[in-house]
Amino acid sequence: MQQKKRSFKIILVYIASITLLLLKQVLLATTPLILNIMIDASVLGKEIKNSYLLTLINMVTKVEKGMHSIIVLSIIILILFILAYLASYISDILNALATENITKSLRDKVHSNIQRFTYEHYVKQQTGDLIQRCTSNIETIRRTLNHFVVHGIGIIFSIVYIFVVMMNQSVKFSLLSSVTVPIILASCIFFFIYMKKLNEKAYKKEAFMTSVAQENLSGVRVVKAFAMQNYEKQKFENASSEYKKMILKANFVDSLFWAVIDAVTFAQIMFVTIYGSYLAYLGELTVGQVVAFSQYVVMLIFPVRHLARIISNVSRLSVSIKRIREVLNAPKEDLEKDFSMGTLPQNNAENCNSNLAGKPLVFDGVSFAYANNEQQVLHNVSFKAVAGQMIGVIGKTGSGKTSLIYLLENLYSPSNGSIKIGGVDISEIDLPTLRAHTAVVWQEPFLYSKTIKENIRIGRPDATDEDVLEASKRAALHKDVMEFEKGYDTLVGENGITLSGGQKQRLAIARALLKDAYIIVFDDSLSSVDTATDAQIREAISTIKDDKIVIVISHRLSSVKNADKILVLEKGHVIQEGNHEELINIAGTYKTIYEEQNAI
Repeated sequence: MQQKKRSFKIILVYIASITLLLLKQVLLATTPLILNIMIDASVLGKEIKNSYLLTLINMVTKVEKGMHSIIVLSIIILILFILAYLASYISDILNALATENITKSLRDKVHSNIQRFTYEHYVKQQTGDLIQRCTSNIETIRRTLNHFVVHGIGIIFSIVYIFVVMMNQSVKFSLLSSVTVPIILASCIFFFIYMKKLNEKAYKKEAFMTSVAQENLSGVRVVKAFAMQNYEKQKFENASSEYKKMILKANFVDSLFWAVIDAVTFAQIMFVTIYGSYLAYLGELTVGQVVAFSQYVVMLIFPVRHLARIISNVSRLSVSIKRIREVLNAPKEDLEKDFSMGTLPQNNAENCNSNLAGKPLVFDGVSFAYANNEQQVLHNVSFKAVAGQMIGVIGKTGSGKTSLIYLLENLYSPSNGSIKIGGVDISEIDLPTLRAHTAVVWQEPFLYSKTIKENIRIGRPDATDEDVLEASKRAALHKDVMEFEKGYDTLVGENGITLSGGQKQRLAIARALLKDAYIIVFDDSLSSVDTATDAQIREAISTIKDDKIVIVISHRLSSVKNADKILVLEKGHVIQEGNHEELINIAGTYKTIYEEQNAI
């Protein structure tokens, strides 16, 4: 309902803006007629045909030869100009108001849709390309809306109105004066088709260049560590050069086209002036009419040129709309209510706990393969976890450990089998509830460019400072934080660039512990901490698991040996299952890893 009201208000604003712009066009189109009367009657003293305009002017002053009529008519023309441009000024303000409201709404909608992409779809996109769709593509739509919705209608009205006025003065001369109009419009149609192709290529080049820059800035540590500055510099310069070539080509075609159009326009104006003077010499037109026609041809041709520019911009608009539609129509996660990390209502956790907390998690015959990949990464995986249990998962790189988390968070769906919590398939649980119950500490955690305290609070923004402090201590982070000059108010920089790898992981662990979710997953997130810190964090994990399910994925046996149940994965298969004592006493992969790591 609110959306409909907002749309209705925007339509009313556009109607008011268009009305004022049409009023401006009528007022400006009237001034050459008054100039015609002034020259023929007030300057040359000729008798002129009666008209509605002459009748209106005679109500103000009698039109006759002399300075009095010239001054009064000049004042009337001045007043019309003032009123016309005042109407134009208000029209532009209303136009901008409506356009910016639409642009903001569209920008917000595009960003919201990107947030709701399915993970499977999102990982196929380039970050730079998505940024471009939220920025430059939206800006193209904004510019076109700003010029086309109001000014386009005003220009079309102006062309038709002026042509009718000219026809009323002289049919023959009107047709000759407007002979280039269809030529210009026809040229623009072909120009539109060609420019559309160029703009599509230019957008792709720009998106690639943006992605290169974004990737370089995000990986600045790796770039510096491997002394790759020159390589990255050359890579960006090559992408920038390709984009420059495409833009220059588009600008060359654009400049050539408009140079030809300008030449045609100038030739038309010269023709009207010369041929009109000849007709005045023959007596077929008055001097005032020639002057009026000279103004009208300018008022006719230049709006046509402007309309042609708007039409040519439609090529950019069509490309942008196509790219925006791809975002709006992309596969999205089915969320029953709006949910984003850091904006979870305070009572949401309570509602979730009444639904899922304390209930068993069951993987039943789960198999999974990524799209366009015939080889399965998980094969018939089955296990059960209940509240108070710690599940350890160990295996080589590529064994499918992280895929378990993707499936648990419903980022992907199993090819076969099911994942249930309390007997309910997670595909039937609304995503905000499922993810409010789950906290994942990824191997490579993402941090916002905020303070340490704000980053820890991301999953639970209503947490007190004492809660933050306690979570930090459990994650063995507090001591490091207190060594910073500003403590918990220290800005971590973009993606935590000012922190070490171990500090970033411990901050992410503190964030997960503070969220107090029912299922907590550690995805090899202890790999960047020393042995002593690892032991301290494992101790903290053991104290919180009483009413929770804790899943620890690791390459280190020390991180999983205290687990109630350990799964050994190899090429997507669970090849061993049991606790530490059971597994080291039987021949197999677990015992081999144990002996290798103990030997080290």
